[in-house]
Amino acid sequence: MITDKPSASPAVLSIAGHDPSAGAGLLADIRTFAEHDVNAIGVCTAITVQNENEFREVHWTQYQLIEKQLECALVECTPSAIKIGLIESTAVLEQLVCLLRSVAPNAFIVWDPILRASAGYEFHTGAIDLEPEILAQLNLITPNLEEATPLGINTDPYLFSQKCPVIVKGGHAKGDRAEDVLYVAGEAHYFSAARLSIAARHGSGCVFSAAILANVAHGLALPQACKKAKEYTLAYLANVKFDL
Repeated sequence: MITDKPSASPAVLSIAGHDPSAGAGLLADIRTFAEHDVNAIGVCTAITVQNENEFREVHWTQYQLIEKQLECALVECTPSAIKIGLIESTAVLEQLVCLLRSVAPNAFIVWDPILRASAGYEFHTGAIDLEPEILAQLNLITPNLEEATPLGINTDPYLFSQKCPVIVKGGHAKGDRAEDVLYVAGEAHYFSAARLSIAARHGSGCVFSAAILANVAHGLALPQACKKAKEYTLAYLANVKFDL
């Protein structure tokens, strides 16, 4: 049980795409936030046409509309933690991060870099370069093994973590165990668990990063927040009720 919750539930924000099947994106984030007892608000970056097994198309939300959604949503509260999910381009990401830092300078910001849908749809291809100034504005990046390569993380994750903390999700690796590795300021923290013998579910990465964010919002240190998020995600995948 989380014992250090403040008297009022913290506010968190998800900026992500809409998945009508609710397995991933904004709806999955909001569900995860609700189960972690945080007050959630959401901003939509894209409308997708997909279900659990098929991804057909994506329609991007113009940045100006994303900005208007944020402006209206943030009138009533300033979130202590913010997650950015599916985004059209690094240019939009950089604009968004700069805007967020101007209105919520102390918020913990996570970017979950969704480059490819589980069903195979490619959102972004090739190497992805982020300016050091933008990396310095992020508190955590949560790629899987496949996403870490084009981001330049796999080359030297210890060096990358000097610019921005990163947790590399190991769900796509081979072997009997799924190991996630958190790199912070040149140090590594390992979170390992037996691999579940179940069919893959799309959106598990969204659930994991949202759970990290919620745990951080409740005051947990980042390694503990990642540990709790992994336990929660494993229970989610196994369709088991998780006691926070």
